[in-house]
Amino acid sequence: MLIEYIDDLLQASMTILYRGHSLTINNLVVDTGAAHSLLSSDIVSELGIKFENGDKLVRSYYINGLIGLDILKNGNMIINLDRMEMYPSKSNPA
Repeated sequence: MLIEYIDDLLQASMTILYRGHSLTINNLVVDTGAAHSLLSSDIVSELGIKFENGDKLVRSYYINGLIGLDILKNGNMIINLDRMEMYPSKSNPA
């Protein structure tokens, strides 16, 4: 997955799968300081993803979302800033 440096932010695209459908979301901010990822409800609604009772709502402006530590750690992702790429490690996490 390629990383771009746009407006002083690391940004990448991510494809999500939901109930047999896929959607690529561009311009997601890679934020290693964010505990959780965040996706725009307007964008994921294209896949039929909707709010449910008890969902926490967070307001954000000007970005399609964040790739946070939850995805980075679960995917065992390596961020290579020299090559401006992000990819899963070939080794299993300890």
